[in-house]
Amino acid sequence: MPMFKKYESPKLQLYEKALPIPPQAEVKYKITNPVTGNEIWYYELEVKPFTQQIYPNLQATRLIGYNGTAPGPIFIVPRYQETYVRFVNNGDREGAVHLHGSPSRAPFDGWAEDEYFPGQYKDYYYPNYESAKTLWYHDHGLGVTSENVLFGQTGTYLIHDPAEDPLGLPSGYGQYDIPLVLTSKHYNPDGTLKSSQGERQSYWGDVIHVNEQPWPFLNVEPRKYRFRILDASLSRNFDLFFVLSSAPSTRLPFHVIASDAGLLSVPNKQVFDDFPDLINHLMNPRLFV
Repeated sequence: MPMFKKYESPKLQLYEKALPIPPQAEVKYKITNPVTGNEIWYYELEVKPFTQQIYPNLQATRLIGYNGTAPGPIFIVPRYQETYVRFVNNGDREGAVHLHGSPSRAPFDGWAEDEYFPGQYKDYYYPNYESAKTLWYHDHGLGVTSENVLFGQTGTYLIHDPAEDPLGLPSGYGQYDIPLVLTSKHYNPDGTLKSSQGERQSYWGDVIHVNEQPWPFLNVEPRKYRFRILDASLSRNFDLFFVLSSAPSTRLPFHVIASDAGLLSVPNKQVFDDFPDLINHLMNPRLFV
C-alpha cells in the first residue's frame, strides 16, 4: 500500500554473507583491589564512528559502536572476577552505559542522566558475583538511547561459572557457543540507515540483522550448538524456529537452556507439534538454546 512505502527499505539479497562473530574484549591491565586485595581485570572500550556497506551499489552507512564494531566486543569473565571498564566517548553525542541484568551499584549502573559527553570517559566497576548468565551492555543516555542503540552501541557480557563445566554444554566461543544479536532496521533509498528520531510510536525496521549483518548464513556441523540470543531491536519481536534447508516446512525441536536469569533448572524442549506459535522472543530479553 502506498502509505507504507516510506517504511520500505531498498531490496536486499538474503543469505549472501557469513554471520560475523563479535571479537572478544581484551584485558588491558590486571590491577589489585586496594580494599579486598582481589585481582581486577581492567578494560578500555572506545565509542567511535565506523562505516558498513549494507547495499553493494548504494552508499555505505555510518554507525557508531564500541571499538568501532557492532555489536561491540564480548566480555567473557569467570564468576566473581571483578572487572573495571573505561568507556571513552569519541562519538557524536552524549550517552551512558548500562550493563543490562547486572545488580550494579548506583555509580556504575549507567542510569539515564549519568551521562558522559564527546571527549570524556566514564569508568564502571562490576563485581560479577551472579551465577552463569549472559548480560548485555548498551547505551542508556537520556533521550538518546534508541538512536545510540540503533546505530550500534550494544554488546554482550558473558559470566562463566565453573559449575557449568560438568553439564556438557557446547563450548568454544565463536565455534559452537555463538551469540546472536537480533536487530531490525530501516534504510533510506541511498543505502544509509534511517534515524529513529522523530518516530513517536515505534521503529519496526524491515531489514533483519544478526550480529549487525542483514540475513547472514552460518555453516554448521551435524552436532549440538549453543546460541545466546538477544533481541536488541527498538520495537520488533521475533518468532524463532529451526528448519531443515531440504524441508523448510519441517520445524526441528530444540532445547531452551537459559533465560535472562541464567540457566534453567532443566532444559525445556520445544516441540512444535505441541507448540504451534513457535518461540516468541521479546525485545531486550535473552534466550539461550
